[in-house]
Amino acid sequence: MAVLSKHSSPDATLESGGAARPEINWPTQNDWRLMLLLPLLTALAWIVPPRLWARLGGKPNLRTTEEFARDHLEYTENTQQNRGRIYFDKPEIMTYLREYFPLGWQPSITIEGTEKLEAAREAGAGAVLWVADFSRSHLVAKKALCAAGYKMFHLSRPVHGPAQSPFGMKWINWIFQRVETKYLKARVQISDGNEVGGLRTLRKALKAGEFISVTSGRESRNVVWLPFRAGRYPFAPGAPLLAAGAGAPLFAVFVLSRPEDQQSFHVVVEGPIEAPSGLSRDEAVRSIMEQFLALHEGYLPRYEPVWDGRRSFRFGAPAE
Repeated sequence: MAVLSKHSSPDATLESGGAARPEINWPTQNDWRLMLLLPLLTALAWIVPPRLWARLGGKPNLRTTEEFARDHLEYTENTQQNRGRIYFDKPEIMTYLREYFPLGWQPSITIEGTEKLEAAREAGAGAVLWVADFSRSHLVAKKALCAAGYKMFHLSRPVHGPAQSPFGMKWINWIFQRVETKYLKARVQISDGNEVGGLRTLRKALKAGEFISVTSGRESRNVVWLPFRAGRYPFAPGAPLLAAGAGAPLFAVFVLSRPEDQQSFHVVVEGPIEAPSGLSRDEAVRSIMEQFLALHEGYLPRYEPVWDGRRSFRFGAPAE
């Protein structure tokens, strides 16, 4: 049975039953850095026009996925001090803080493919929306789908946010999660070892014809590495597992933008993605993940600089 989280509105965030919250430790160096930056970034987010925010983050990173992966792997793994700093994307943090402004953050957002979602809604079987890891996708996808009439149950983890420590997950990340929650029907939060209650809530929602959203990533105890370009790319299999278990269609959602313009977005709904018949559950899940990754290749030639998934790409990572 799911219980309500005390960090958001009582009808918005669900946490898997019996889940122990992360142990509260002292703030890390990065937590202190964030807490000191937040008041300044909040003031900037409210005062500075959003079109000027990109200047605070420097020039767009135009390196290829392979070049980015080499640099990022060296940066994050060679020194413990650098771990977590990659999450300090100041303009992205400001988009969340701007949402607390009376007028909110109002980027230009267009969406295509909602007729596919409407067909799924009319069928009454519910659907899983797997959101690709592109720049600003966490917030923009929720804003776009909510505006189109689709308020969803969203699968989330405490690690979602700019802080990665136990302290930061409890006292900092909720500031950002709360912003997204207002565009959702409910946030269902799970953590490793305490997934059962939250997943049960999501399965019941699917059977009731609700829509579930999951952002692609590698936050899972059971990561699947797929061959991709000169290396491999990891996926948490939660989205295809939910869809397969409930017999619900799975759609891919891409949030596209130009590197130099993070105030205009085009959201594309692809799918449904279906596995060939006659496969075992594991084979069907892998087939769906392979198709999802193949869809990325259609967008990366133009939008590679805003693919945040580059942080997870690895050269020659062994299959798991």
